Amino acid sequence: MNNSFPEIFKIIDIDHSGQKKKFVFQEIPEHYYDEIINKLIYEYWSDEITYRSLNVLNDPVSALDIKNTFKKYLAHKMSIGVFECKENDENKLVGLNILFRENINSLNISNLNSNYYERIFYFINTFKKSYVEQLIGNEDYLTSEMLFVCKDYRKLGLARQLLGLRNYVGKKHNFKYTISNFSSPIAEKLAENEGFKKKSIFNYNDVPMVDNDKNCSFKDKSFSCMIKYIL
Repeated sequence: MNNSFPEIFKIIDIDHSGQKKKFVFQEIPEHYYDEIINKLIYEYWSDEITYRSLNVLNDPVSALDIKNTFKKYLAHKMSIGVFECKENDENKLVGLNILFRENINSLNISNLNSNYYERIFYFINTFKKSYVEQLIGNEDYLTSEMLFVCKDYRKLGLARQLLGLRNYVGKKHNFKYTISNFSSPIAEKLAENEGFKKKSIFNYNDVPMVDNDKNCSFKDKSFSCMIKYIL
């Protein structure tokens, strides 16, 4: 295994809008962190049903909690980015998978100031903690909080490539398992094709804030908790 950072995992050519373009998959250097947070806020979270429904991104306290949380995840230096190779400019970040180390103890929530954001995390992580403990006890595992490809670069197979590299990153950092939540049937099918097994389902109707706000558009949604043994 290559222990240098950032490591380049693969470079592939893909036909994009009638042109052959080169994409590089690599670990994400620190100077991209602010760009990543901005992409997630303005491209991913603005479209994601829970964040949009609760309007958390327009709350400065929630937005700051989100930024700090994801910077902490990125600091593990395990995340993967996919970059479009440019001839004259710095490569363009077009997709990413935020990866980090976790165990049942690190699922405890602390240092959050936003009520809504804390409640989302508390109930998801309490649920996750119960099935993780049943599956692997207190052992560390590789997890993900985001798999994202920019809109103009979807349907090129980049998400599948990102998810497939999870196995390599897991081996590099000596994990036996990777565990993630998948919130759509498309993402769940993609995970199944990459060897993930569904172990449990979390329904947002179980979250008290949904009971208190009947207008939440995600109240009948659920996500699947899935695990893969790293070969």
